[in-house]
Amino acid sequence: MSQKTLEQYKKAYHSVAKEDRARGFYMHLAIYLFINTISAILNYFLTPDFLWVIFPVFFWGIGITWNYVSAFILVDKKLEKLDLEAEKRAKNNSN
Repeated sequence: MSQKTLEQYKKAYHSVAKEDRARGFYMHLAIYLFINTISAILNYFLTPDFLWVIFPVFFWGIGITWNYVSAFILVDKKLEKLDLEAEKRAKNNSN
């Protein structure tokens, strides 16, 4: 069995972390679409005079947008920060 370098480990960890964040986003998106579709149907049949469904769609949509940004745009910065913190702790523990 070959020895893995720290860089290989970091690369594998980053890949797993990115996949996990993406999976979390897609699960959140699926729930958002499902619940809001059901809500829209209920709104249409039960209270067609007041379009209340736009409120959860809009405000939950803000959360979905932030989840997307966090999962796909800011993930590299977050992982880099965690790497630096782990290296700092490892250095302090070795002293």
